[in-house]
Amino acid sequence: NDTFSLIRFTNQSQKSVAPVQRDLRVVPSTRVCHLEVYIQGDEDSLVDFTLLRDREKIDWTAGDLLESLNYRLYDEGGREVPLSQEMAQKIKVNWTAEVSVVELAQGKLPNVLVPSQVKEEHFYQVSYKDQLVSVDTSFTIL
Repeated sequence: NDTFSLIRFTNQSQKSVAPVQRDLRVVPSTRVCHLEVYIQGDEDSLVDFTLLRDREKIDWTAGDLLESLNYRLYDEGGREVPLSQEMAQKIKVNWTAEVSVVELAQGKLPNVLVPSQVKEEHFYQVSYKDQLVSVDTSFTIL
């Protein structure tokens, strides 16, 4: 995804100095800029996974457990960023304080216990935050 541009450098205060042209290569950053959450399919499923779009509203059985939630991080070039324990410590979820850094480092999110009362929508959010960047995604269970 590199981009090449022809750049022309001029010195406004020195009109006698000839402009210089150079090809400049612009490379996408390798910093995290996108977070995806998906439900991993099981062996019996016809699909490998179901991607949850940001702010998606999903139907799930009241009182059931939403399992096999996973996440992936991507950089500006759309490349998947390899996970590590250090990066996993920067992942936060809003539905439980009990998170396993070991499982987060494998891309696995904690299970969601869907409330047994179908009175209202419930909002769930996953975020990644370091010193330079903050990205998040969310979904709502109806």
